[in-house]
Amino acid sequence: MLLVEDSKRGRRDIGRVPGTARLRQSTMRLNGSDALRKLQGRQSYALVLSDILMPGRVAGLELARIVREHHSDIPILLATGYSDKAQQAVHDGFPVVRKPYDLEILSRAIRELGPKSREQALSGE
Repeated sequence: MLLVEDSKRGRRDIGRVPGTARLRQSTMRLNGSDALRKLQGRQSYALVLSDILMPGRVAGLELARIVREHHSDIPILLATGYSDKAQQAVHDGFPVVRKPYDLEILSRAIRELGPKSREQALSGE
């Protein structure tokens, strides 16, 4: 899983989802631009989980659109605490979870992306 989350608390909460404690630091990015550079590498990802609002030139919704266009095989899950951005993401067809994270809801959202995606995402790939 490629986690794109600028909030320390958000990254900590993701690590509390069953099975995600093994997330490697290299799979975490603080902004969309860093995530795009990581996606250009050789490593494949079972899931991109991104905050919608982040610092930098590439916010989460734009990142999701780019991933969808250039890496259509990678499922995308977005997160936000701001309803207007969540509505736009849902309108664009992206699943969204609310922040602060409810670990049960987050785990369910990952599961719903498919069994292969869930297993790989939770194993840190």
